[in-house]
Amino acid sequence: LVFLDYHLAHGNGLACLCRLRRLDAELPVVVLSGMTDPQTAAALVEAGADDFLGKENLSGDVLRAVVAASVARSDLIRAKQSGLVADPPSKD
Repeated sequence: LVFLDYHLAHGNGLACLCRLRRLDAELPVVVLSGMTDPQTAAALVEAGADDFLGKENLSGDVLRAVVAASVARSDLIRAKQSGLVADPPSKD
């Protein structure tokens, strides 16, 4: 699990997230930022962040829920890739 701040000393979280995703598409990544504009959050989620949390609304309950969901997503993807879990049947 990676907690990634959007504002980094040598770049930004979006560029770092893109590099992380190229290395490991299943790695759970949660982006944190004091800047909470919807465009930034949307760009990060579209680039592969599991979630985006504004630092001003951060609480233990929210953090626990986001971590659990992010790790569960990663576990499910890894299980599907190893053949332990089948994809649901298509609705066609």
